[in-house]
Amino acid sequence: MSVQPQIRAGPITDVTASATFQTLRFIGKRQLLPIMELQRSLLLIDAAVSLFIGFLLFFTPSLIGYFIFVKEIDGVHWHLLRCIGCQHIGAGFLIYKLRNSSVEVLSACHIVRILYLKIAKYWCYCWLAMNFCLQTAHRWSLGETVITNVMENILFQMDSLVCVIIGVAWLAFPEWLLHRQVRIHLGVSHEFCARLMGTDFLTSSVISSHALHWKKPTDRLIAIDCRSLV
Repeated sequence: MSVQPQIRAGPITDVTASATFQTLRFIGKRQLLPIMELQRSLLLIDAAVSLFIGFLLFFTPSLIGYFIFVKEIDGVHWHLLRCIGCQHIGAGFLIYKLRNSSVEVLSACHIVRILYLKIAKYWCYCWLAMNFCLQTAHRWSLGETVITNVMENILFQMDSLVCVIIGVAWLAFPEWLLHRQVRIHLGVSHEFCARLMGTDFLTSSVISSHALHWKKPTDRLIAIDCRSLV
């Protein structure tokens, strides 16, 4: 009865397997470099567009309102358009500061745009497709860590919850909320501006909820600065 010799993996086999794995990993990272550069360029463009739109809405609400509604607008429109402008300025500031951050941090920026485009439906559909492609290329990495500071966890979660409540309220009951604050006759244009503001609040909740999983404290501080700016 012949005995077949058994071949055991020695140190040389382990080193070869490790080297092969490192080589494949290096090749994968090199393939992601063009995607990362494209992503940074698109985020920079997105930040510039958001800042430009935000400053226009904040400093010239009357001109923007007349261009959209083809009529003179009142102070309620001005206030709502300025609130929308502040949201765009905050989003542009956040995207600009986080454009060179890690994958899980950039995922929050993409998801904000995805939610905003899905709800508002007035942005270009190509940006929606582009953000989906970039997010899919990074396998929808949302982060693996959780902040150990209990108070910081509570503050981020409360901020996210408040954004959702305010956003949903403005989306669902804009006329009722405005009726409690102003004494003039409200029209469809007032509801339109109020729902846009609610959309901004609702989508910004993603930043607070995802900031719990960001590894670098500097990235979380940028999220806090963005909320303070708004």
